[in-house]
Amino acid sequence: MRIADEMFSTFSDREGRKGEQLVWVLQESKHKRDIRYRNGEIQLVSALIAACQQNYSIFSNNILPEVMYGINVKGDEVSIIRVVFTEEYIVSLFGGLPEQKLEVKKYPSIGGLRLSSFESRVEVLSLMTKLRRHALSIDTST
Repeated sequence: MRIADEMFSTFSDREGRKGEQLVWVLQESKHKRDIRYRNGEIQLVSALIAACQQNYSIFSNNILPEVMYGINVKGDEVSIIRVVFTEEYIVSLFGGLPEQKLEVKKYPSIGGLRLSSFESRVEVLSLMTKLRRHALSIDTST
C-alpha cells in the first residue's frame, strides 16, 4: 500500500483474481481471542486498499472493481467486509492521508458467522456462492 512517498506492507492469506484484476482477499487467524487490530479487520481493509491501488495502476488509472470484498476468518467465525472505492480516495492516497471517507461495511456487524453452527454454515456457503457470482460478473475487458 502506498501513502504519499511511503510504501507499507499489507498481507493477506489468499487473493481472488479475475484475469489480472484482484477482486477479493481473504485473511485468517487461528488466534480466536487475539484482539489486535480489531480482530484482523483493519489489516483486511488495508489489504483491500492495496489491492485497489494495484488494480488502479494496472488498469490505466481506473477503479475496477469499485466494490471489493474481504473475507475474515478467525477461529470458527467468518465475516465479510465490503469496501466501496472512489477514484478521489485512491488518488488522494498518492498525495498523503485522504480527506475523503472510505465506505466500509461488515457482515455480520458484530462478531462473525460461526462454522460450528449449522445455520451459520448454511449462511456462509450462501454468501460464498453470492461472492463467487459477483466476482465472475465483473467486467475485466477495460
